[in-house]
Amino acid sequence: MIQFPIAGSATLDEIRLTCGTTENVEICKLVHLRKLPVVNDRRRNMASFAEVEIEDEVPDLVLVAVPKGGNAASLIADQLAKGRQLIFDETIFVENKDTEVLGFR
Repeated sequence: MIQFPIAGSATLDEIRLTCGTTENVEICKLVHLRKLPVVNDRRRNMASFAEVEIEDEVPDLVLVAVPKGGNAASLIADQLAKGRQLIFDETIFVENKDTEVLGFR
């Protein structure tokens, strides 16, 4: 298992790009993303990756933010209908705000 911290100030797209770069460089895939406790007003997330074989085809990572008051179940159903699999449903820091994020492949 490989783990890397990601700044809580990052946008959702920046988080996706950071994870995608890590996947390409380290030959791994994101399996979980969680927020870390705030320390000295610093917000960070922890990305966990599983190693994969270089010849493995890893589907693209899709991150979806659940809007405040939104329905995660309907967003999950939409992605499942597109053939993607849910890999996590977590509240993380996005632009320093608690945000429920769904990760799919």
